[in-house]
Amino acid sequence: SGAFLVYGANGVIGRYNAYNHEEEQVVIGCRGSIGNVVLTKPKSWITSNAMVIKPKSPSSVEKSWLFYAIQSTPLRKITGGTSQPQITAKDVNKLVVMIPSKDEQLKISRLLSQLDERIERELGALRLLGREKTGYLQSMI
Repeated sequence: SGAFLVYGANGVIGRYNAYNHEEEQVVIGCRGSIGNVVLTKPKSWITSNAMVIKPKSPSSVEKSWLFYAIQSTPLRKITGGTSQPQITAKDVNKLVVMIPSKDEQLKISRLLSQLDERIERELGALRLLGREKTGYLQSMI
């Protein structure tokens, strides 16, 4: 119930009164719910069920672009574990991602972010339509 978001393997799982990461981070679920990629908010707490992705050359990579780049990577192919699936740092270090110029990264992430926002608006409209339709059908019964 604190002021800062807590991120686990599946994204936001709660709030806490402290944070362990000052800046936004790209994280992937690494235990249980593996492969879920999230761009966190600044000043957040990231649990050990999520792994922070840090490029070898951070100054050349926009985090918003890295989020989309990692999201499009087939993370399930590097999954290990038997009873509980997991991704290890050793596995993630094997990933190779071609990095375009910073300008290109910004163009790509801006475009994909706009598409994500549009998809969310459309899904919201569909959910609202579904509720209205359900309410209409219930009033008919």
